[in-house]
Amino acid sequence: MKKFKRLITGFLACALLIGSAVPAFALTDEEKTAYSELQKYADDCETEYIYYFRLQPVELPIWSDASTERMKKMIEEVRNTEYTSMEDINREKALLDETCSTMCLRKDELEFMITLFQAETNLENYYDEELWNRFQETLKQGQDALASNDEEKMYQAYVQMRNMFDTLCSSNMTYADMNGDGKVDIRDVTTMQLQLAGAIKYNSSQTMASYFGVKNQDGSQVKTNINKVTDLQLYLAGGYDTLYNPTLDELHEYQGLDVNSRHFNLVTEHTNTVYKAERYKPWWPVEAHVN
Repeated sequence: MKKFKRLITGFLACALLIGSAVPAFALTDEEKTAYSELQKYADDCETEYIYYFRLQPVELPIWSDASTERMKKMIEEVRNTEYTSMEDINREKALLDETCSTMCLRKDELEFMITLFQAETNLENYYDEELWNRFQETLKQGQDALASNDEEKMYQAYVQMRNMFDTLCSSNMTYADMNGDGKVDIRDVTTMQLQLAGAIKYNSSQTMASYFGVKNQDGSQVKTNINKVTDLQLYLAGGYDTLYNPTLDELHEYQGLDVNSRHFNLVTEHTNTVYKAERYKPWWPVEAHVN
């Protein structure tokens, strides 16, 4: 009898072990689908928040240490919890959503944005007063957030600074208008020559405006010169029919980062090429800028 009881006990223990190892077996088809989606969500979070699209070096995380640990624990919980109902699955998904919503960037991200803001110039009042004042106010908010060392404040400030910097860079949509007077003429050629000679440095809006190209009168694109001065001179002389600037167009159409969304797929996308020009790489490997 004792042997029989031990046999039954062992059988039940094995059954419980098997049941815990494959929790989805106890679920309905609808629940199994939701379970699979939750597991994929956890995988995506690991890729996005921990391994950064498989391109980021693991030893240089984007997120703060506290945020990273919260996400790691949540992913582990999703993978190891036994789910017996749709209610369990939905509750766990809500917890994972909440974890995503609290992810914050590292301090060096915000520090980099502050450095860019501080380096920006407004010589000869290139930017209008209202825009420049908003730019300075955003810088002050970023500095205050950094000093607070509060993750949420730093996150909010980072997003606001990114969006404000993008706004500044695309504030002048007149291609090749290098002196900011709203038109393209020989004075813009002079500005470009001064920049090439090292007498002046472009501000961020001028940098974006300088990424222009030229088209022939039949609309075909022309292989442009590196310094662009010759292209602009020929354009002004009637040699080319049209100016274009796809880089500036893309930035102008870009809607910016959403302060209410923590899905930072766009963090590592250099829509604004000024970031790349300034070697925007608090975590990004150098070779990523070369390719």
